[in-house]
Amino acid sequence: MREEDSNTTIKPLSSIILDLPPSCIEFSPENRNYFVVGTYNLQKDEDTLKEKGDYLNEQQDIEAHPSAPQSRNGSLILFKIIEDKPALVQTLSYHSAILDLHFSPHTPSIFAIASSTGSISTFKLTNDAQPSIKHLKTHQLFPQDTLVLSFAWHPTLPSILSVTLSTGAVHVLKLHEELTDSIEFAPNDEPLITHSLEAWCSAFSPSSSLLNGKQQCALYSGGDDGHLNVATFALNTPENPIDKAEDDDMGDPFELRPAGLMRNTRPSHDAGLTAILPIPFRADDSKDILITGSYDDHVRICAADPSQLLRGPTVLSKLYIGGGVWRLNFLEDYGPQEQNGDDLNLKILASCMHAGARILEVRHNKDWSIKVLGEVTDHKSMCYGSAVQPLRKNAGKGEDEGRLCVSTSFYDRLLCIWRFNARSG
Repeated sequence: MREEDSNTTIKPLSSIILDLPPSCIEFSPENRNYFVVGTYNLQKDEDTLKEKGDYLNEQQDIEAHPSAPQSRNGSLILFKIIEDKPALVQTLSYHSAILDLHFSPHTPSIFAIASSTGSISTFKLTNDAQPSIKHLKTHQLFPQDTLVLSFAWHPTLPSILSVTLSTGAVHVLKLHEELTDSIEFAPNDEPLITHSLEAWCSAFSPSSSLLNGKQQCALYSGGDDGHLNVATFALNTPENPIDKAEDDDMGDPFELRPAGLMRNTRPSHDAGLTAILPIPFRADDSKDILITGSYDDHVRICAADPSQLLRGPTVLSKLYIGGGVWRLNFLEDYGPQEQNGDDLNLKILASCMHAGARILEVRHNKDWSIKVLGEVTDHKSMCYGSAVQPLRKNAGKGEDEGRLCVSTSFYDRLLCIWRFNARSG
């Protein structure tokens, strides 16, 4: 394990013990003082199956017991930050364990969750004097013994999202009627990508390219097989029709046409690939730059060209940070305008499983580099979820204010609030 550095250690401002083990967390983009925690609970009849280890890897034991899927449950917990402390606002019980949670980048009052029983549910965080969580709809998409391990919203299309499954499948879904009515598979019920083991994560390319004059998108995925896969597909939209019939009938306005699939001849990571964070612009050579996390305790910067389907990613830099890397999130929103030639500086919040939470700096100045700026080591079990409070409106780049973060750990049910000072990092 990476040795603790007293110069980078950050002490929590406050902490609490939750009722159930936390698995995911995210701040409201609309009301920055509120955040939602999702929990994952194995009921008592299953607790004896496995007392230690990765909670998601427990599925390998539970799948041998057909009655096991319903033995998991969870909850959504709404907190408000008051004077750097978490104030409980609401607890909403849920019939399944919750594995992932994300607010929509397009409709910021809406968030979705991924469940242990093959479903995706949508919720609304009300924006009134006393915000609360309202359940909108649950979509039973897969068999109840299938875990939806993660999902990702498309960065520019509000109705498109990807999901990854315990079966190794990666699907693209289309939501309708303000994200609450129905969900369809795109382009059909077949997965767009298949891993040989669990598919842990997925991420859409932040930019698109042209394929025969039509817009082409890319979806990356990572699995327990260590592969970084990518599928390219063309979007059939009114602005970008793939085919135009004589009667001008567009058919399905969001039809996806698979254009190719890249799978490396050997794994690109030394263990399961658990996190993919695309930098929101392409390099000068039109490659996507991806920051990845893995069970092998490393963070990597990879360059991938979706148009070169037979070539694997090129690792530009990597850093051992210890603990396994479960989630990666930018400390603030970086857009194309943030790119400054060869001088690039990005800060990332990493959930590092049994090594706590880390603040990383990714730099590009001729070469790529990764550095640990801060670390929270109070967590004594798996850190699967951490989140950073959104900046105040008109707060600039946030360099003058410390960034308030919340990190969690699973078995000890610990939630910590702490602050990272960007100037001292």
